[in-house]
Amino acid sequence: MWLFLHFKRWKYKKKGVNTWKYFLEPTVYCSFVPNTRYLEAYIENMNNQEINTYLQNEQEGTTREHSLSWIERHQNDYTFSMLDRTTNEFIGNCSIHDIENNSGEIGIFISPLFQNIGLGTEAITELIRIGFNELHLEEIRLIVFSHNERAIRCYQRLGFEEYNRITAVTTRNNEPIDDIYMRLRRN
Repeated sequence: MWLFLHFKRWKYKKKGVNTWKYFLEPTVYCSFVPNTRYLEAYIENMNNQEINTYLQNEQEGTTREHSLSWIERHQNDYTFSMLDRTTNEFIGNCSIHDIENNSGEIGIFISPLFQNIGLGTEAITELIRIGFNELHLEEIRLIVFSHNERAIRCYQRLGFEEYNRITAVTTRNNEPIDDIYMRLRRN
């Protein structure tokens, strides 16, 4: 299932400078399968080294064929295209997948243009809400690379705790990178 999360933006002044602020409108607007409307933006982001360095991909980058195959294999996941509600510009994807035994895994990526403004926190918060309140999960899991400190802090602020670590699963700049397994349990 491929769904949309729309972020609405408004202009405000911060220290005398006009800037944009985004917020998530927590309603799912559209559902259809498969989603190829934002496929080119998705591929562009997957091939962006700044994003790819933080993803659990076995390959670097992607092709159109690989992306279509991925969409086909993940039809039973809850995958969300995040869009700017005003411009419909593609912000990124987030998902709840590998759902079994009242547990699901989440994943997210955000285009570099939209990073560092709180959208990741809002999207993860919405995934948590959907996972616990609509899918009735008891646990939400994720895997994050140890060098993705910004994401780790975000997950910890939202209540995720580390429960496992696999050391040196890959390298970046000749430095070993661990897989950190985190989870959030329903209260």
